Amino acid sequence: MTGPAAETATHPNVASRIRGYAAHLHEQNERYGRLIPRWVVRLFAVCAVLLIPWSVFLVLSLPEHATAHAWNLAWAGFDVGMAVVLGCTAVAVAVRSVWAGPLAAACGTMLLVDAWFDVTTASAGAEQVEAIAMAVLLEVPLAVLLLATARHIGLVVGQARRYLEAADVHLVAGRLVGPDGTPVGVREDRAG
Repeated sequence: MTGPAAETATHPNVASRIRGYAAHLHEQNERYGRLIPRWVVRLFAVCAVLLIPWSVFLVLSLPEHATAHAWNLAWAGFDVGMAVVLGCTAVAVAVRSVWAGPLAAACGTMLLVDAWFDVTTASAGAEQVEAIAMAVLLEVPLAVLLLATARHIGLVVGQARRYLEAADVHLVAGRLVGPDGTPVGVREDRAG
């Protein structure tokens, strides 16, 4: 039995699923080594925790109104960056690049950030109505589509990983290695 029904039968709730996946990752890390060093995971976790009091501090200490120098450059630069990432995402999806998922996730996130700041920094009245309309009609739906694309690519990669593991092909030190320990995809005529 495969698919979501099989996973639900094996792991009836979210906590069990997380524990099962954590055990699987631990076993893979012990057997084949870590893809990313443990200190990187800890660094990300510490940064996430430290951002909570920092955000509270900003809410309490920053002025409600401020004048920004180069406001137009900041927004135009962000939009240019978003256009570049969106274009790269389009190309990556078209050519089925391994970068398609991460680029789609980055672009979706940038669109949500853009919508948030457009709405929260707009002046009351027509400017705010325009920002809300752009967010609701364009930015958020496109962001959801991009994030759904990234999720779909992630699910496909996850399925491929399970098939490779079933064939005893694993990622070791950043390379796919077959059951005999040789890197996958290395042609025999190149070996010598």
